[in-house]
Amino acid sequence: MKKIKTNRYKKTGVSSFFDSENTLSKLNNPLEKLSSVVDLELFRTLLESKLLNNNKKSNAGCKPYDVVIMFKIIILKQLYALSDEQAEYRINDRQSFKDFLGFCGGDTIPDHNTIWNFQESLVKNNLDKELFGIFYFHLKTNGFILNSGKIVDVNFVEVRLDNAIQELKIRK
Repeated sequence: MKKIKTNRYKKTGVSSFFDSENTLSKLNNPLEKLSSVVDLELFRTLLESKLLNNNKKSNAGCKPYDVVIMFKIIILKQLYALSDEQAEYRINDRQSFKDFLGFCGGDTIPDHNTIWNFQESLVKNNLDKELFGIFYFHLKTNGFILNSGKIVDVNFVEVRLDNAIQELKIRK
């Protein structure tokens, strides 16, 4: 008898009355652009084959988060140079992150321990370099170069040189 597949992941993406209309598209959302360039579903087969335990004896216990969603979180961590704690915070805080991941209003967001465990399982199974190699290849193939870094707020203060020299003489 063929076993019927049950939903193996936590539910996500159920909109409520209070979820707002997505207006980020009008603002040239880079994560939306990324989603249109690389279909991250292409990683599902590889992720599920290496990370899911298909030999479970029962369906007891908490369902895991979708592996593609978790991989998207790792991508966000790389793009924005985030720690696990900051990734959790920003996903809860930013609508653009929730939209990219497919989360809606009342969805449960993975905590920093879940994010850390997933990333560790990628490394343990030697998937991190392979997945990001494929990811960067698809970006490059579609004519995109990924620039990442940090913006540092800089203030310029104009100081007259003669005042600065006199200030140094007074301090000596």
